[in-house]
Amino acid sequence: MFFNTHVDLDAFEEVPAPQSHQGICRLSISAGDRMSQNEAFLRETRDTPAFRLKVSGDGRQIFLGREGPLNLTFTDKGVRTHHALGMMLRQQGIELPAAYLFVWREDLGGWLGFYEGLSEPPAKPPHPSGRRARKAG
Repeated sequence: MFFNTHVDLDAFEEVPAPQSHQGICRLSISAGDRMSQNEAFLRETRDTPAFRLKVSGDGRQIFLGREGPLNLTFTDKGVRTHHALGMMLRQQGIELPAAYLFVWREDLGGWLGFYEGLSEPPAKPPHPSGRRARKAG
């Protein structure tokens, strides 16, 4: 059997260690226009929950500034429903749910987010009968 098969481990390829995503700031926007900060982003912005929200013309970048007229305030849990933003993103061709990765930009005085794509996989439709399909065989 395969227990006694010759194996040349020198031909195997090393797998890199997994990278931690704990420090990555992420904002998800649901299909219902609910914005949600992940734990890392909430931790970074807890002391300043109000921002000046701006969106690029193609919807692929979002800016959360600290100066000027503040037009977005997150709750203490890092969430906010924002229908105007959802509508703007849809008009710009961004399919919701979507996610943006954020970095602090000192030169801009705020957080700059880059479109990451869908924030969660689409729900798998249930089997029409309401029960799982049996495997043939």
